[in-house]
Amino acid sequence: AVPMCTDGLGYDHEWYKKYPFEDNEIYTIEDITEVGAVDVAVVDADKFGLGDFRIEMDVRGKGGSTVGTDGSTSGTLMVRSSSTTAPYDGPTVSIDDSGLLTYRVRSDEAFTCAFPSPSQTSTRHLEISRVGNSMFVTIDGSTTCTGTITKQPTTGFISNAPLRFGGAAGCSNNEGGLMIPLYIAPEIDITDGSCTSVAYQQVANSAGNGANVIAIVNPNNGPNYDYESTKAAYDSCIAFLREANVEVIGYVHTKVGYPNTITAYRNMTDIKADIDVWKNSYTVDGIFIDEVTNSWPATNFDSKETAVSTYTELVNYVLAVPTFVRAVLNPGSAYDEELMQPYYGNSKVIAVVMESTVEQYYPSATGKNCVDLLYNSTQGSFSPGPFCPYVPNWDGIESLQTAMTSGSGLTTPQSAIMLYDNVGGLLDATKVQDIITKGGDQAVGWFYVTDQSGWSSLPSAAIMNAQTTSLGGTCNSQNLNIDILNIKIHGVPNPTASPTVAPLPPAAVALSVGGDDYVTTQGSTVTNTAMGSVKLTALGDYATYGPVNFGDGTKPVTIKLVHASLKSSVATPYVSLQMQGSTAFNGGATFYNMIPTISGNPTVYIETELNFPNTDGAISGVHTLLVGLLESFPAGQLDFDLKNVIVEVGP
Repeated sequence: AVPMCTDGLGYDHEWYKKYPFEDNEIYTIEDITEVGAVDVAVVDADKFGLGDFRIEMDVRGKGGSTVGTDGSTSGTLMVRSSSTTAPYDGPTVSIDDSGLLTYRVRSDEAFTCAFPSPSQTSTRHLEISRVGNSMFVTIDGSTTCTGTITKQPTTGFISNAPLRFGGAAGCSNNEGGLMIPLYIAPEIDITDGSCTSVAYQQVANSAGNGANVIAIVNPNNGPNYDYESTKAAYDSCIAFLREANVEVIGYVHTKVGYPNTITAYRNMTDIKADIDVWKNSYTVDGIFIDEVTNSWPATNFDSKETAVSTYTELVNYVLAVPTFVRAVLNPGSAYDEELMQPYYGNSKVIAVVMESTVEQYYPSATGKNCVDLLYNSTQGSFSPGPFCPYVPNWDGIESLQTAMTSGSGLTTPQSAIMLYDNVGGLLDATKVQDIITKGGDQAVGWFYVTDQSGWSSLPSAAIMNAQTTSLGGTCNSQNLNIDILNIKIHGVPNPTASPTVAPLPPAAVALSVGGDDYVTTQGSTVTNTAMGSVKLTALGDYATYGPVNFGDGTKPVTIKLVHASLKSSVATPYVSLQMQGSTAFNGGATFYNMIPTISGNPTVYIETELNFPNTDGAISGVHTLLVGLLESFPAGQLDFDLKNVIVEVGP
């Protein structure tokens, strides 16, 4: 199961390409045709929005109000901001019922642009881009509005937020969900092997009700099972959960002595062997790492240095597995900041910041306040929530609390709590909802609250339903009533200061030459503009890129034009690529057959490539690439804007 935003109607929206934003890449997001939002996670959005960007989407109305009938005046098409109220501080595009687009990179500086008849059911192409201090809105291929920013975006509001489409920044159901310690043996039908476990069906139903769900499975204090029948039951019921869009992670323990006195760490080799069993023998989405050292290491065998080294190694070991999308650390209380700091903003890494009783988190359930629980009350107390059990100014967690609540520490999608009722009868639906609200106010995103005395059984139906109601539901943009289709996210070009010569590649290497890195241009009518744009008018006009080292001629070569746009005064422009000083491309390998006919002089964006097997070894050595009008070209002008050329040699 892949983390998804599930809307209140049961539709799942999954973003497709899950790796950090880099130059030269286009990210395609699934269409949004129902009420619901799609997130690109914080770690994958990376630095998007801090510099130049380009977002493309097709917008299609539904014949009625653009923003629905809930009284809202506008809805958000795209936003990246950790702000919780509009106007958001970060790149944002919103639309109102009249079709007025508002776009910004800061809350205090906005630009507007008319988007006529937003309710019309025909599809129109919308592009929002930033180049330097200039902002552009392009509708159906024509630049409609421009603006100049005088203030730069605030990094803190962007770097800790997902990039969201179709949902307001204050929408929270993508920020976390239910994290269930499913320490219950599954059951299957002995005739067909299907999962019949009531507990597993209840967990699946929680995901169906709109909540994001992570289930932790634990056959035997880790992945090892006693009998083959146990393994078969886990395989069947894990598959059942994942089909229901539940993310399943496997349990490993890291220390010796529990549930009595912990006296030592387990051998690192043994812990990694457990992780390998989960990887190779089960189909799970990540690992739950238990018994993690908190802010106060045990003095008899542990230390801060040992803990940071051990758990950093384990987290990185988990994240190195391509099929794993999650590493959850369980200190069960205040985490060690030095350990978690490298993972701040990485939503693949979660810490359980409190595993305790309901009373310790929410003392009002027993008629008490946080101060009533403390061993020393002279220092006052924190408010209910994950910091309730600690003494201010004595336990030393002020910086941790500040980091979490301000968004500079673990972000909301990275924090979890697990609470059980050791007294009995303390919980009802209203209290569960209040527990979740108080946690959300303190940057907790993942919750599990049970009216049972531990993890060996699930909560009652009323308590489980209260959680799915609070954590699920519709993640929308003030009821945005518009289809968002064919979303494309263009990474930020980051050209080097000067052209780079790639080393002779031992196996496979890719060289990216930025749009500002063209060395020279050739032709009497060439005009160079900002960001690597070149205006080409006559046959023989071109720009040069490189030099590029193609190696010893033993490896295939792929050359890509990325972030290229064309605007021509003729229907079929011919754009050609040649390699200076070589005849390997037969006098010029053309791209014209990969470019659509241009009608009405719009701007056409191309992302295209040529592949050369290089079986004859003709492509070798250091050469400069020529991109331009190198072949017969009909009379007319061509605006050619090429942000990047990528050359891949090998393997």
